[in-house]
Amino acid sequence: LSSIFLKRIFNKFHIWGMVVLILGGTVVAVDAALQHREDLSNNVVKQVIGLAMVVLSSILQGSQMVAEEFYIRKYPIHPLQLLGYQGIIALVVVVPLLVVLQLMKGSDYGSVESTWDSILMICQSTRLQILLPIYLICGLVYLAFGITVTANTGAAFRSIVVSIKSLFVWSLEVALFYSTNGGFGEKFDWVYSSVEAGGYLIVTCGIFLYTKGQAEASPHSHSHPQQGYARLPSAPDEEEEA
Repeated sequence: LSSIFLKRIFNKFHIWGMVVLILGGTVVAVDAALQHREDLSNNVVKQVIGLAMVVLSSILQGSQMVAEEFYIRKYPIHPLQLLGYQGIIALVVVVPLLVVLQLMKGSDYGSVESTWDSILMICQSTRLQILLPIYLICGLVYLAFGITVTANTGAAFRSIVVSIKSLFVWSLEVALFYSTNGGFGEKFDWVYSSVEAGGYLIVTCGIFLYTKGQAEASPHSHSHPQQGYARLPSAPDEEEEA
C-alpha cells in the first residue's frame, strides 16, 4: 500500500526483510493449524470465515497506517492532533451504532448490545473501575507511540514492528499457563511450540533486516526528507503560499 499510494521506494534490505517476515509468519500459522487440526476439521467453515476476517482486518489496519502517513506528509499536522481527529471520528461512528444496537432486539438483556448493562457493570464493580482507566491509558499510549512511529519512519516500518507483538503475546500466554497451574494461557509443547518459537525467531530476523534497510535510507532522509518517496501534491495552503 505504501508503494502504491505513497510511492515508497524499498531497498533490498526492506524487500528481504518483508520476505523473511512473511516466511516466519507462515511457519507460525502452519504450526498453529497443525496443532489444532482436529478443531479445523470440525469447523472448516468457521475457520475460513475467521481467516478471512483476519486478512480483512489486516488490510484495514494497513490502510489506516498508510492514510495516517499520507495526511502527515501532505498537511502540516502534528501526529497527535491527527490521532485526536481519529478519536472524534470514532465517536461519531460508534455512538450512533451503540444506540442502534441498544434498540435492536437481542439476547443481551433484550438488546443486541446493551450499553446500559455495561454501564451498570462498571458502576457496580470496583475491579472494572480500576482496570478500565488503565486499559484506556495503555490504549492511548500505544496509539500515540504508533502514530509517532508512522510520522518518523513510515507506515511500512510501523506495520513491520507491530508484527513482533504476537511474540510477546505468545510468550505471555506460556508464562500465564505455568504461573496459574494451567488456569490460563497456552501449554508449551516441545514439538509444536518449538516450531512456533522458530517461526517467531524468523520473524525477528525479518524485522532486523527491515531495520537495516531503514538505517541504509536514514542518512539520505535526514538531509533530503523526500528521499525514497515520490513527491505528493501540495496542500491547498502551500499552493497558495507558492
